[in-house]
Amino acid sequence: EARPFVNGGEFRKPDPVYGYNWAPDMYNLRNHGLALYGPEPKKVFPNVDMEMVAEATLKDLNGRWAETAKKPKPFEREGYDSSHLQAYAVVTMCRLLRNIKLRSMSSKKVAATWAKQEYPEWKNLIEIAEMWQVGQVLHEEERAKNFILFTINELS
Repeated sequence: EARPFVNGGEFRKPDPVYGYNWAPDMYNLRNHGLALYGPEPKKVFPNVDMEMVAEATLKDLNGRWAETAKKPKPFEREGYDSSHLQAYAVVTMCRLLRNIKLRSMSSKKVAATWAKQEYPEWKNLIEIAEMWQVGQVLHEEERAKNFILFTINELS
């Protein structure tokens, strides 16, 4: 099912469709969401266990992320900042690695800290991605692409 989202201060229509994010999002909503009004999230959202999250995450990794890594310029997309996409990809790969390896959800910050210890060969790239700020230009296309490929290989 498609879902709209906000990115870069703009409301974007659901193109492409929602994808595999439903499982981790539903897991987080149910287990960590707070009701501002109405019933508690556990009464509203279905149970999604970590195995379902892992399965959906691996499908996303081997689908969308693998396709991204195959492109000659994987971080060039209309309407998006290339530097932002590089940083986003790196911290997202940290999160995917940690979530799958430990079968536990975490923030990108926690995942990046874990990944720097677990994979010291990627520490410098992860630190660059963590410190990236809007307006800053990154020139880490090749290393970010290689980190996606590393993640795919590591979790295969």
